[in-house]
Amino acid sequence: MTAGPWRDLLLVVIGAIFGGVGLAVVFNFRGFTDWHIRKTFQLMRPVEAPFRRMPAWKQALAKPLEERIQRQLKLERGIGAVFAVLGGFLLAVGVVVLLGRLF
Repeated sequence: MTAGPWRDLLLVVIGAIFGGVGLAVVFNFRGFTDWHIRKTFQLMRPVEAPFRRMPAWKQALAKPLEERIQRQLKLERGIGAVFAVLGGFLLAVGVVVLLGRLF
């Protein structure tokens, strides 16, 4: 029993979504990455209060907010690059498999 072309089409769609989101994060499309990082820091502010007393976190949380945001920006862009590469790979595999089914 073979699955229909829906599975292959789903692979293409997922690859396009991963690639699009990854590229948007890597290139900071319309300030998305900056907005996401600042919103995350804003939402986590109440949660980080207990961590300020722990020695392992005390030093990291004592750094200025802009320095922490820049560090997180580099990390998030790296993760976005992985998503973009993975999305391109899934998209290519999906297209090849889908075209192989059609011809």
